[in-house]
Amino acid sequence: MGPDLTQQLSALPLWLLALGYAAWAALVIVATPALFGLLGTLAVRAKSPLGGMVLRVARGPFRVVLLLVGAGVVLESSGLPEKVLHYGRPTIFTLISLVVLVFADRMVRALLAEYLPKSGAFEAGRSMIVGFARGLVIGIGILILLDSLGVPITTVLATLGVGSLAVALALQDTLGQFFAAIYVAVDQPVRLGDYIRLGGGEEGFVERIGWRSTRLRMLQNSLIVIPNSKLATSTITNF
Repeated sequence: MGPDLTQQLSALPLWLLALGYAAWAALVIVATPALFGLLGTLAVRAKSPLGGMVLRVARGPFRVVLLLVGAGVVLESSGLPEKVLHYGRPTIFTLISLVVLVFADRMVRALLAEYLPKSGAFEAGRSMIVGFARGLVIGIGILILLDSLGVPITTVLATLGVGSLAVALALQDTLGQFFAAIYVAVDQPVRLGDYIRLGGGEEGFVERIGWRSTRLRMLQNSLIVIPNSKLATSTITNF
């Protein structure tokens, strides 16, 4: 918010600032549904599913951010002691950052729910991918927030780097299977119910695609468990 506006508002008595904020809050609460309803109608007319998804996820966080921005303007214009402002500014900034982080987390969940395979056979793999993506978004958001608040994160990053390397070495095979599952989910070379034959001669109906392995049901009713890393690198004949 520009300093000129803050200076003009600082000349107002505190009770008038509080009344103005109450009016602002009422306007935000009343106008936000109407605004998002209009934008939602435009998204439907434009046949934009992604736009509609963003609007659904952003409605609540957008309203909260506007309320917090208004609170920040009132705080800067209130003429309160500097000690109060010293704690009030980072508090409002932290709350806004957390709201944005919640929006990012919900957006990731909505996108993955929309575009990942929805079959029950891939339930385990889908849960792992969603958990990994959410953890990545939340972790990055927390680090950015800490850095913005002046908290030194160099040591944290160094510790995380060493820890991540140790975990990666210890779980090399498991992580390889996990990322192979992501490839299978995104590229979808096979689907539930497909009859496939791998380059090694294994063949059968795809019965389940998990985060670590894929199961094939042979014509003799035997079950073959194929590691996803092998599935991702094999030549696949899909009948």
